[in-house]
Amino acid sequence: MRDRSLFILYIIIALILLFGSTEQRLRKAQFLSKSIYLPFISSLKLIKDLGEIQANNWKLREELSVKTIQLQQLQNSYDKQQALSMEDVGEGYEFTIADIVSYRGGLDDRSFIINRGKKHGVEIDFPVISSSGIVGKVISTSSNYAIVMPLSHRKFKLAVMVKKNHLQGLLECDINGTITMNLLRLGADINVGDEIVTSELSTVFPKNFPVGVVSQLRDASDELHIQATIVPHANTAMLDQVIVLHYHKDTSYETETYDD
Repeated sequence: MRDRSLFILYIIIALILLFGSTEQRLRKAQFLSKSIYLPFISSLKLIKDLGEIQANNWKLREELSVKTIQLQQLQNSYDKQQALSMEDVGEGYEFTIADIVSYRGGLDDRSFIINRGKKHGVEIDFPVISSSGIVGKVISTSSNYAIVMPLSHRKFKLAVMVKKNHLQGLLECDINGTITMNLLRLGADINVGDEIVTSELSTVFPKNFPVGVVSQLRDASDELHIQATIVPHANTAMLDQVIVLHYHKDTSYETETYDD
């Protein structure tokens, strides 16, 4: 019944449009387009707009795909440059570049595992660095892998010095992950912003490798020393590749016989 009524309505509208002059029929058509036909015309416009939006979306997706590929190519190029930079850092020493493949331990005693081990010449107590600065030392090895204790580990200790004047101190990390330089007497010539490097007294690292920067000075609990908070150059939480230096310090002086 409803379909029949619509059919009759369409016939009436068609007859109305047939009669009258051209100008009158044009005015009738304009009136109908703004009233009875408006929902239909609006729907057609929406369909057209939707088609244009979909076409634009496809175009944007294609552009995004191209940009994604370009970005990945740039990232690959950057990684290659970083690898070359790491090779420059290890210049003068035999070294092995390794990927970090896993972590072990909690926040205050976290170590990481690298994909190089004994068969690659890696040994216990070899120093580990990055292109930014020191990272830690090898504490265990297997045939293909090694475990590295980072400087953010609460058991890590390292002899360091102020670069400008060779003021000696001991680098340590507390359970909160704060890295400090200790054994500094009150009045020692050290300031915020000073560069800290490895010391000749270190039994693991060669001398003058970058460690970090002094960010804060405060009195130690014994009131006889000061403590310098150090911000390390190498953020071990953001590393995925490291350099293992094939280096053992000459400690033959420990077995020498000295005159009293």
